[in-house]
Amino acid sequence: MKLPHEVIEEDNVLSSLFQGSIPAHIVVATWDAETIVPINRASAKEMWSGMAKVLKKDYKKSADKAVKGLQRMLVEYDKLDGRVAELEAQLAAKESNGQDARAKKLRNELADLEKERQDLLAQEQKLRNLELRPNPERDGEDNEA
Repeated sequence: MKLPHEVIEEDNVLSSLFQGSIPAHIVVATWDAETIVPINRASAKEMWSGMAKVLKKDYKKSADKAVKGLQRMLVEYDKLDGRVAELEAQLAAKESNGQDARAKKLRNELADLEKERQDLLAQEQKLRNLELRPNPERDGEDNEA
């Protein structure tokens, strides 16, 4: 959430988040503000470190591992897209030359690549699901037993 400049003024309810001679430019926090990570410089490394610390509080799985897995998947998507583009170009050429047998084989290869894409999408969904930890207070459930 982007906050107005006035939050650094002493009478503002959020001023405690921005104390010191050089207040943080960004603050990452859990939903209940129990974990607050001020970020003084907006470097990617510092920003990710703060976000990972906050995510670790509310999620069962590691965001670091998920991001590394997703980065590997991007390479796989790129390879797959390159292969699809190559086969589609070959298919267009074969169809225009009337080479139906070769065109059929290329269509089958493209269908196989589509199955690979669906498998990658399923793997991606699995990586993206960090599994939110149950929290009755946050989730609005009664704590009465």
